[in-house]
Amino acid sequence: SPSTAGFYSPKAVASFQIDSAGCDEAPVVTVQNAGPFNSPIDTSTVVYDTATGVVSFKMGTDAGGGSVTVSACGQTSTLLIYNYGTTPVAGVPLDFPQTLPTGEYVMTYSASGSANIEPTQIGIFKMTSLKTFYNIITKTFSAAISSVSSPDCSQGVSYSPYTDDSFSVSYTVTCSSGGESASETLNFTLTKQ
Repeated sequence: SPSTAGFYSPKAVASFQIDSAGCDEAPVVTVQNAGPFNSPIDTSTVVYDTATGVVSFKMGTDAGGGSVTVSACGQTSTLLIYNYGTTPVAGVPLDFPQTLPTGEYVMTYSASGSANIEPTQIGIFKMTSLKTFYNIITKTFSAAISSVSSPDCSQGVSYSPYTDDSFSVSYTVTCSSGGESASETLNFTLTKQ
């Protein structure tokens, strides 16, 4: 088995020939991403052809690393995989999903923390240009954030990856006054129709 790194572009197909010469034991093949928060390797596409000894899979769209590990006859070999990721769109934060498919997205809003708000539909947003889409939905987030903002509050934002036809944006607002502190998380989920 190879033991060097493989470098790939998003959506590329990677395939490796497993050399099991001198070993009559069926190899155990593991393909995995390095971390839980992105998917440089689309692990749902892994195919191991036992007749030919070829393992293949498709790269995802996220930048990052992963590995292919082959174990048989008491030996283990690991090949590191790196996905360059898609080129970021100018004017859009790097952690915002960069490869959203075009179409219409339904936005729902919910809150948890000091006050709980059940998921409520805000509207439908059309995505034809990532930068324009980002700017439009950011205005919607900003309007909701301003309703809970005050000078004694700190704010943070995080984006989830785009999976299962949706992604989410979470804003956390923490306010302190007179030694007391309260926190509220506003969740916006955008689901492709």
